[in-house]
Amino acid sequence: MSKTIKISLIVVAAIFTLVAVGIGYVSTLISPEKLTQLLISEVRDSTGRELKISGPVSLRFFPGIAVSAEQVSLSNAAWANQKDMARLEKIELDISLLPLLSRRIEVGSVALSGLDLYLETNSSGKGNWVMGSAESSTASNTTASASSDSTSVDGNAVLIENVDLKRSRIYYRASGAPERVYGIPALSLQKSGNQTLVGADLKQGDLNIVLKGKMSSIREVLSKMGKEPIDIRLDLEVALSGKPLQLAGTVALDPNKQSQFDFSLKANAFDLSAFTGKTTSAASAFHIISPSFANTKPARSAERLFSDTPLPLKLVPEANGKLDIQIGQLVLPNKVVLNQFVATARIDRQQLDVPNVGFGLGKGRFDGSIAVRNIKAELPAWVFKGQAKGFTLEQLLTSTNAKGKVTGGDMRTAFDLSSSGASPHQIASRLSGQSQITIGNARIASGFLNQGGDALITIFDAINPLSQKVSETVLECATAYLPVKNGTVTIANSIGIETDRLNITLAGSVNLNTELINVAIYPTEKSGLTLGVDLANLVRLQGTLTNPQVGINKEGVVNQALSIGLGFLTGGASILAQNAEGIVNKAHPCREAMRSWDSVYLGP
Repeated sequence: MSKTIKISLIVVAAIFTLVAVGIGYVSTLISPEKLTQLLISEVRDSTGRELKISGPVSLRFFPGIAVSAEQVSLSNAAWANQKDMARLEKIELDISLLPLLSRRIEVGSVALSGLDLYLETNSSGKGNWVMGSAESSTASNTTASASSDSTSVDGNAVLIENVDLKRSRIYYRASGAPERVYGIPALSLQKSGNQTLVGADLKQGDLNIVLKGKMSSIREVLSKMGKEPIDIRLDLEVALSGKPLQLAGTVALDPNKQSQFDFSLKANAFDLSAFTGKTTSAASAFHIISPSFANTKPARSAERLFSDTPLPLKLVPEANGKLDIQIGQLVLPNKVVLNQFVATARIDRQQLDVPNVGFGLGKGRFDGSIAVRNIKAELPAWVFKGQAKGFTLEQLLTSTNAKGKVTGGDMRTAFDLSSSGASPHQIASRLSGQSQITIGNARIASGFLNQGGDALITIFDAINPLSQKVSETVLECATAYLPVKNGTVTIANSIGIETDRLNITLAGSVNLNTELINVAIYPTEKSGLTLGVDLANLVRLQGTLTNPQVGINKEGVVNQALSIGLGFLTGGASILAQNAEGIVNKAHPCREAMRSWDSVYLGP
């Protein structure tokens, strides 16, 4: 053996001996008890919270530093409901040894099991994850940290390559809202070259979410985040209860600029009906009250159609960017199929714009837009515009029990509406603008009961003024022009319906703030068809949007109505009867109710 090789072997052996001696010496200086106290002190100084380690702590110093701890908890904010913000059954860290010589902390892997994380916000919107002491210390220690950089480990140099999370749950409660629980049976982030492979199994209620794909290296992200610009690339398959979506795009983070993002969400087909329960038939809410209650203001329903729960606008990120959505076939919860669904959403500071929402329905097409201004304000401003044409009533109801009972019915609709508010109720109560819908010739089976909640269809279905039984009603046309101002829909004979037996005009109002309905329905019999029954005395729609009712003003008219088989239903709305004397009957209700389409919708 040459002299050079011998010397090299001796040097290597000496180095290993020194390292072994050093590790042995360090292990005598750093005991699990000392490490525990060090961690508790560091967390308290950094966050103002108390770290508690009730279980055993173990250390290993070769070939790297391995730390494990059990029964770990982190205290919560003083105002929070739970005592602890986080509880953890076990944590295991593998820390590379050599990078510590360069004052860098490189965590080869982090394994967490049995994590329970409790997140909540208070009445002012502050989250319990905001650590007050950390915020104050960041500002006060800026100068000190700069001066001591040469003697301390760089706080941003903690690098993680692999993460493994098992049997964990996140509990989230927004102020005044019920708690939501999100299960994380498994989450894995594993290094693969210059990327990180992502795998996750998530659960929320009955909804299972499976993620798999890749992203930019989490090691690189942690090394640059907050220090220099970085582009984080994602390419994931997101499966919701087995229904896959492709999510891909980039997030650009820059400590000196507002974040930017550009994402696309694509799927060949996606079925939303898999995530919803069965709808309740409108007929289940149909009932009749006695004449004594006909003019009584109904009590406020325990459930409103328009919720007072604020929309999650505060979750809209403080960033600029866009999201493109393309779904070949989108199945709605009521089984209506939308073809070639596309939407583009853009966020720019305090504005959220969806300039293009489009989809096919049957042979028709819908195109619309939504704009929200000042999304973080107390009352954000909203604009809704859209139009649809080329589809039929039959296509719209193809998924309900109307299949085979409704044929034809060419439809067109348009709307141009604006409002302000943070909740559906606020938006509805401030709504202004106009909308219009028309339906052409259709045939509706007399036994049809609509479950889809469409008021016009169920009214058509129930009209049958003849004494003899008929198998169907022929709808010749229907027009509804609905102007709304400050949450009140005014119907000035602007809803007209014509069947082969009746002409019908509606007049009244709907208050979207109180949700009270007050609409009179004036049917006019066509010559020789109704055996002389005075239909103008029969009906008035009132109650609330969630608790519509039927009352009769004249008991004699009740018997007349029953004898001829005349009934009225709405999709969740019942009809009251009231004297309609003095109302001028319309010869052509549809034509007289209709406004020009250009006056309703001028385009985006």
